[in-house]
Amino acid sequence: MITPRSASELRDTMVLAFASESNMIEGIRYTSPEVEQAHHDFLGQDISITSLVEFVSVCQPDAILRNRPGVPCVRVGNHTAPPSGPDVEAELLRIIGIKNPWEQHCAYETLHPFTDCNGRSGRAIWLHRHIHDDHDPAAAARGFLHSWYYHTLRNWHAGEKP
Repeated sequence: MITPRSASELRDTMVLAFASESNMIEGIRYTSPEVEQAHHDFLGQDISITSLVEFVSVCQPDAILRNRPGVPCVRVGNHTAPPSGPDVEAELLRIIGIKNPWEQHCAYETLHPFTDCNGRSGRAIWLHRHIHDDHDPAAAARGFLHSWYYHTLRNWHAGEKP
């Protein structure tokens, strides 16, 4: 039988594993207690621009929200994010309202609202959606990459493209 304490410990273990996997995707080999706590804090509140800025400020202290003109553009591979400015914040607010974790993650990563830490914060949003909206309760236990693979296949076959 799972007790409240063991349920809490299980959640803590899953959050640490998720944060560690998210860091490893970025080539970061160590997950500090502060980053783990940032995940717990973020998952314990509503998704908002403020909660995202707080999360990113712990995970990547030099990253800034690209919501004003003149903030450097972000390029990842062949993708160049839209120019910085107030439209970034308006689009981020729209993205926060998307309920489908897969669709929300694709939109977030396309926007790249921060100068850095977009992958890690995007994955935290994805996990938040799964935990709070009960989309796929096993997603956190499987981890991001495993779950993302199946989400992508399912959505691709349904005719949705990122």
